[in-house]
Formats: sequence, C-alpha cells, structure tokens
Amino acid sequence: MRYNEQAYIVKVSNIDDGIGGVTEEYETVQEIKCRVLPYTIRTVNDAGIPTTFSQNRLLTRDKIGSDLLHSEFLIQYKDVIYKKNSATDYNKCIVIEMELK
Repeated sequence: MRYNEQAYIVKVSNIDDGIGGVTEEYETVQEIKCRVLPYTIRTVNDAGIPTTFSQNRLLTRDKIGSDLLHSEFLIQYKDVIYKKNSATDYNKCIVIEMELK
C-alpha cells in the first residue's frame, strides 16, 4: 500500500479571550505520510429507520508517540479538520478512525 498522502496531527488549546470566553488555537504537532480510506457505516435508529454515515480511516507507518496517540487531537487532511474517534497501533501500521469535526 502506498502512503503518499500527507496529514497533520493538530492539538487544540483554549486561550482566554479577555472578555469571559475562550478562543481555540491550533498547533501542528506532527506531519505524517498516510493513506486515507473512506467507509460507510449503516445502522438502524430507534424508530427502525436505516441510517448511513461516512467516516475515514487513516493508515500510516510513521511513528506516533503513545502519549500523543492516546491523547485528544485533531487531524488536518486536505485542508479539512477531522476529529479522532479511535487509534490503534498494529506495530507495522497505525490506524486512526476519524470523522468531520
């Protein structure tokens, strides 16, 4: 499998804006070579109506520290910000499931 796409791991910091609220500041932590694969999830809601939604799976061979891998972070891929749902390290490959933020 070719890992010829680029994504960025992004951490979010909440900064006090001085008038009682906060603003989000994004900091790029790591650039990774990856492959992104879309997939569709089909479920049935409480009313018995089938629903579908799409998520993406990011696969990478780049090393990501375990402290970073198991913390909360966002992923920027093709100028779109995604939220990490789960991350699994299979030693040869890391799989991160993500959805739109």
